[in-house]
Amino acid sequence: EIHTRLADIDSHTAEARASTILKGLGFDLAKQHAPTSELSGGWRMRVALAGVLFSQPDLLLLDEPTNYLDLEGTLWLEKYLASYPYTVLLISHDRDLLNKAVSSIVHLDRGKLTFYRGGYDTFEETRRMQMELNNKAREKTLEQIAHLQSFVDRFRAKATKAKQAQARVKMIQRLKPPAAMFDEYSAPFAFPNPKKPPASPMITFDDVSVGYGDKVVLRRITDRIDPDDRIALIGVNGNGKSTFAKLLSGDLKPMTGQMRRGKGLEVAYFAQHQMDKLRPERTPLEHVADLMPYDTEAKRRSRVAQMGLSTSRMDTLVGNLSGGERARLLLGLITFGGPGMLVLDEPTNHLDIDSRDALVAALNDYQGAVLVISHDRHLIDATVDRLWIAQNGTIEHFDEDLDFYQRMLTSAGNPKSGGGAKSTAGSQDDRRQQRQEAAARRAEIAPLRKEIEAA
Repeated sequence: EIHTRLADIDSHTAEARASTILKGLGFDLAKQHAPTSELSGGWRMRVALAGVLFSQPDLLLLDEPTNYLDLEGTLWLEKYLASYPYTVLLISHDRDLLNKAVSSIVHLDRGKLTFYRGGYDTFEETRRMQMELNNKAREKTLEQIAHLQSFVDRFRAKATKAKQAQARVKMIQRLKPPAAMFDEYSAPFAFPNPKKPPASPMITFDDVSVGYGDKVVLRRITDRIDPDDRIALIGVNGNGKSTFAKLLSGDLKPMTGQMRRGKGLEVAYFAQHQMDKLRPERTPLEHVADLMPYDTEAKRRSRVAQMGLSTSRMDTLVGNLSGGERARLLLGLITFGGPGMLVLDEPTNHLDIDSRDALVAALNDYQGAVLVISHDRHLIDATVDRLWIAQNGTIEHFDEDLDFYQRMLTSAGNPKSGGGAKSTAGSQDDRRQQRQEAAARRAEIAPLRKEIEAA
């Protein structure tokens, strides 16, 4: 009986299956055998996700499973879910995951569930068409009611027309216009532009090494960042992406080499662990008051409103805010003084799809430099024009696009040295020209974007 049960649960492949799932979620061999107590909160979330996937239930319920995954882990999960043999119910704000891993969408709107066949793009297009048809039918019905009502108002008092007027009153009662359909409002983001345009280059690296204590994580970094740069930093988990972000923000100092920053350059750094810096026992208004000690209450409230928090949420304790509201507050606080550069490490983790679109619009309007580390491919595609990759213990330029990088990850496991990454020598003029062209494109479409928003 025991052997039959072991065969039923496929016990002889259990360790291999567990290792495959853990590897897909970013655990190397050493980390797979290390005590869970040594892991951070984000890595423990991945262990919990791995445990659920390993059990392979008949009904798999996942609530925002990509929040603590990097791009590589997200791509692996996307493939895993697309081929999962049983039922999956997924709550997610990652539109790429919803396009590639699911076959239908259930939309929860104002207490009502509506079923749509297909992925997210199909759902969005279908719903948009439904809204247009519904609202046209509503307008037509309201016009008909207004026409009938005008007849009733004119002839109700006339004895010869009284019966006709009464008949039209009954027709009005039978006509029920469909309820108006509209998109839920998502407050925009607004990042103050740099107080003064930074000089170029903004930051230069000359053979820089950086790490923790005596351990070097990244070495031989020789590059530059200019004010018009829009960079996405990609790379397999554990290759030093967050370490480089901390170097840019000033949280880490170079161990060797030289890193020069423009005079007076302020870098705003957003990372998930920085959410801990918000004080849960204080309100958003009190956080902003610390930065505006001599301003009026009205000005402080106006500034909090610009961060996308409603009047009622301004006076709510931070500990009682949702993850998305805390992310909005933190983004507003770190960009308060008009920094010259934004370094964003997984900024979309707690944002819904509409808020992510609002973040894309704000980043495209922002006039400083941007470096993004994100698993959200829509954010990367819509806001950056250059890819850097953390691999081989350094930071290199990646001269292919994101699709090519995804194909490398899914076909060959990991990107190998030289697979699209090139040294900084030899192509610097080309990259400078690409940056100038990208900046010109952003400037060209800025008026169109404003027209779209107004419309």
